[in-house]
Amino acid sequence: MNRLFRRIATLSVGLAMAIGVGVAIGSNKEAAQVHADEVSFSYSDAVGKGTSGSGGSFSISKSPLTFAFVKSYGNTSYTQMYSGSKVTISGATITKVVITASSSGYIKTWTASDSTTVTVSGSTATWTKAAGVTSLTFNMTASAQARVKTIAVTYTPAASYTLSFDANGGSGTVPTSITGSGEKTLPSSASLTKSGFVLDGWGDNNHKDDLTAQYALGASYTLTATTKLYAHWTAVYTVTYQKGDHGSGSDHVVSDVKAGSYELISFAEAGFTAASGYGFIKCKIGTNLYDA
Repeated sequence: MNRLFRRIATLSVGLAMAIGVGVAIGSNKEAAQVHADEVSFSYSDAVGKGTSGSGGSFSISKSPLTFAFVKSYGNTSYTQMYSGSKVTISGATITKVVITASSSGYIKTWTASDSTTVTVSGSTATWTKAAGVTSLTFNMTASAQARVKTIAVTYTPAASYTLSFDANGGSGTVPTSITGSGEKTLPSSASLTKSGFVLDGWGDNNHKDDLTAQYALGASYTLTATTKLYAHWTAVYTVTYQKGDHGSGSDHVVSDVKAGSYELISFAEAGFTAASGYGFIKCKIGTNLYDA
């Protein structure tokens, strides 16, 4: 049974020691932005008020994911925003956002970029959308000051699957498993060998022994479920060229020739020299003669 898990990410100032990175916030309409796990959060104050005083700082904690206003106006633990200020959240599928002010008089009014109503009640402004969005911007629309302390974000984490590999009769070390979802790059090589065969790609359980590889080495693969791919082996042969009568030179060996159509090389490419008065005519394989 597939289960859908949801994570709560909270932007909070109630941390004495916030874990993660701190980003200094300058003054004069600058924006601050941080990334954590699968969510990116940024804000910008339209008039620079939120980053004045003795300067501001912004920190991040990941257990749970927490964005914190440590100091953004004097020694307070909120940031001041005015009409035109923006808060942007993006990344995973966001289903709920709650903006909390220092008190009910400072929550003010907000609009959301997807046109969903932002409901103000007491000291909070709440946006919800069951289907979720991957990017959302809130605009502060009231002319009076808003004092934002906390922004809590509920989101659905991106799915994560495992793509593992099997030697399929070969020996050696199989590639390390790939985790995540979406487009991935398959291994372009591997420390695998199989006598009389060459590794030329990958295939799932239904195609691992097909005549040609289902996926080439280094191909793009879209990971949408936990999957195992098997090494695809193609039989190879050795072709040996010999000088024949009235020629000179050592045998010329071509290894790892795949079954199927094969283009013969010329007398000169094989490194042979004809005796005086003779020239190369054809290659003889068994009793058959072939142009080369």
